[in-house]
Amino acid sequence: MRYGIPEFPVEYISKKKFCKDVKRTFSNTSSAQIDYLFNLAVTVTKQAKGALLIISNVAENEAKRLGNQCFPLQPEKLSPELC
Repeated sequence: MRYGIPEFPVEYISKKKFCKDVKRTFSNTSSAQIDYLFNLAVTVTKQAKGALLIISNVAENEAKRLGNQCFPLQPEKLSPELC
């Protein structure tokens, strides 16, 4: 429902394209891992104030590089409940 007018749900992220892009970018990713990442990405799109989800195979290096510009956190596997 938008402005009092019924609408069909909108798919903000194409699952087909997302899976294709993840397989191309991260070649050793399993189907279960891709589904997990897709569910996180969909959850992020539903945040009221906006959010940023960065998926990287060099996350540890990025954390070190940005260490003086952020609050350091211990790595933790995200779940939709944490997003």
